This record gives sequence, C-alpha cells and structure tokens, in this order.
Amino acid sequence: YAFDLSRAARAEVRLNDRISRFRSGTSDLDGDVIEGGLGLTWNGAARQSWLLDASFTRSNIDRAVFRTPSPQPMPGAPPPPVGFTVDDEKLAFVSVMAQNTIEASSKVALTVGGRLDRYGDVDTRVTPRASLVYRASDRHIVKFQYAEGFRAPNFFELYSRGFRQTALNFEVNRTIELNYVHRRPETVVRLTAYHSQLADLIFVVGADAQRRSVFENRRKARVAGGEIELERQIGERLKAVVNTSWFDTRDSRNAQNLFVERDTIPSLLGNIALIAAPRPKTRLAARWLYVGDRRAAAPPVDHRDPAHAEPDDDARIQQRR
Repeated sequence: YAFDLSRAARAEVRLNDRISRFRSGTSDLDGDVIEGGLGLTWNGAARQSWLLDASFTRSNIDRAVFRTPSPQPMPGAPPPPVGFTVDDEKLAFVSVMAQNTIEASSKVALTVGGRLDRYGDVDTRVTPRASLVYRASDRHIVKFQYAEGFRAPNFFELYSRGFRQTALNFEVNRTIELNYVHRRPETVVRLTAYHSQLADLIFVVGADAQRRSVFENRRKARVAGGEIELERQIGERLKAVVNTSWFDTRDSRNAQNLFVERDTIPSLLGNIALIAAPRPKTRLAARWLYVGDRRAAAPPVDHRDPAHAEPDDDARIQQRR
C-alpha cells in the first residue's frame, strides 16, 4: 500500500504471508514465510533524492524432508548425499537500506547507498553501492558504478547434516562497471565493460562419517567482460538491434580447488534482431543467435564394464555452438 505523506515524501507499506506445502519424490516441505517492510522516498532537499527502506522476513520450517536420491550411482561414482529431516526451525532476516542521489550539476549525478542485513545466526553484513553519471551532452553519457551483492546459504547448504551449519557465511560479489551511451536521432550505441570478483563461494568439500554433505566457504570466482549494443531505426516501420558480449570466467569450484578457466561456458555471445511494425498493433520479429564454442562435460563411465570402455579424448569432447 503506497500513499503520499507530503509533496516531497511518499511511503509504501508491504506485508505478505506465503504458506508452503510441497511434495515430490525426493523432498517434502511444510512451512510459511512472513515478509513485511516500509519504504520512504523523499525529495525535500535541493537537488537530492533519498530512498529509505526497512524490511523483515521470518521463515518457519514445520517439517522438511530430503530423501536419498535413487537410483543408486554407477559403480565407481561417488555415493549420493544421504537424506535428512528438519523439524521446527525458524530463521529471521532484517534489512535496512539508505540511498541518496545528488545532482551535483546539470552534467554530474552521484548516487551513494548502503544496506545492512542481519540473517539469523548466519552473519551481519553491510553492502555498499556507488555510481557516478557524467552527461557530457544530450548525445554522450558515461556511467561508472561499484556495487556489492551477496547470497546467503540456502536450505540444503544450511541443513545438509540434519542441523543448522552456523559456520557458513555469505557469498560476496564485488563488481566494477563502466558504461558509455551515445544517442543520436534513430540510433543508440551502448558500450559496457565490467569486472566481478566472487569470494567465499559455498562448495561441498566432502562428507562426514554418515555420508552427509559438508559445505564450506572455500571457493572463489572471477568474471571480466564487455558488451556492445546497437539499436537503429530503419525507416518508420523497421528497427534493428545488434548485441555482442564477451566474457572470461574463472573459478575454483572443483574438487582440487584449482582456479581455472571455465571452458564449459562460451566466451562469446551475439544476436541480431529485426523488428517490423507493419501495422500500429502488429509486430513481426526475426532473430539470429550465436553462442561461442564450449566444451561439454563427458558423461560418467563405468570403467569395469568393457561395453563402456573410455573412448579417446577427441571422441569424449563435444563442441557445441
């Protein structure tokens, strides 16, 4: 529910309750989630715009069941995680956020913000964000941004051993991005470059004596890349959109904890689209998509069965485009 407090202030109140009753072959869940919050937008200060928000979430697990997957794995493959049951668990999350956008001049705008999150007994974290926009003219805009994000442990990671793993922490993402926009009649060009560091990634590092999965914040990743996008209006009824993305991905989410390139992820993506408007309420579109080369993971092989003898490397590697 949103309402105006004054000419310069507007408030929003949120409240919802979701009841979950889930059944499947491998897992069941009974519980509910209550969420609420209060947001405030204030433009009372000269050349400034404030955004304030506070929210809470309470998650109740009446009963959750994870069953050991079947069928059993092939000989030589690691055993699947053992099933577990969780009863009468509660988690509470609280978040407070503040952000201010300052119009320093007709060409420069600065946005600074921060968010405080308290996730039950996982941890408390402050997440910052800052951006600077420079409008050189109506045709040239440059934006620089630094932002952080995080992911809290999910249900399976927290309770894989049948009780809450209090040693797990947040996964953290830190990203720097530079963006340039060029506008002119019937044409828009966007150039973007970014670099992301992901730390404390949660990964299964083994199993305990009861074959229950053990997770730890022991992995990291890095993504760097760029994107070029062109939009061009061709006459009154035809529009062309061209987009190309390049990125380099490396991470250590493997059994050896080696920081290596992910060759199962393509490094180049592209698409070309034509959008026609033959009539005011009619749109026709044609699109060509390109996905760069990537290596497909080889299926598991039972080395004890001669009918499943391991093939040569060249035969096991598939190139997908």
